[in-house]
Amino acid sequence: MALSHHRKKHKEHLNRFQESRKASNNKVSGNPKLIFTIIGAILLFLLFYLGGSENIYLLASATIVGGFVGRILGKKLE
Repeated sequence: MALSHHRKKHKEHLNRFQESRKASNNKVSGNPKLIFTIIGAILLFLLFYLGGSENIYLLASATIVGGFVGRILGKKLE
């Protein structure tokens, strides 16, 4: 004869485990705003630096603009 009252507890435990796995897989790892801010700043700095610009003010402003653009893109991902 089947022992259904024992299996019920097993299924509840299994369902809780599966729900916790689904919830953890949906989260984005890291902070997208911060990651894109840093990547955007580095990319625009490198673009202007390798483009031959030796003006320190232009490199600094390109880095800041790249950071802002990266931050906006990171916000859209959240």
